[in-house]
Amino acid sequence: MRTNPRNKEGVVNIQIYKPLYDKIAKLADEQNITIKEYVNKFLEGHVITIELMRQRFSQIMQVGATDTAVLMQDKGKNVIASVTMQKNGDMHCSACKKDFCEHIFASLFSPSWITILQNMGKEDTLQSS
Repeated sequence: MRTNPRNKEGVVNIQIYKPLYDKIAKLADEQNITIKEYVNKFLEGHVITIELMRQRFSQIMQVGATDTAVLMQDKGKNVIASVTMQKNGDMHCSACKKDFCEHIFASLFSPSWITILQNMGKEDTLQSS
């Protein structure tokens, strides 16, 4: 990755889409920090979270997702758990048959939940029409 030659911080340039940039700029402004500070703070938090998850749940990792579930592989138990969320927010693990377990906890860090929740919201909108 190319370093910006005009700075001494070792900053690299990235490209993001304009609509996302505008949202980031607004969020940074709300916190009274620069866009650079906001992006670095956000990304650093994400990287730390991933590192901690890998340490704590070294045997568990996401291997996929569907429209309604996050799929978590547990190498220690040699199983793939399907973690789902009900309309009322209750969650369920197909491997443990529990409403909360390490598979559910680890799955909560998956960005796939954003899509699943959006899909659930679309279903609610269609059903209420």
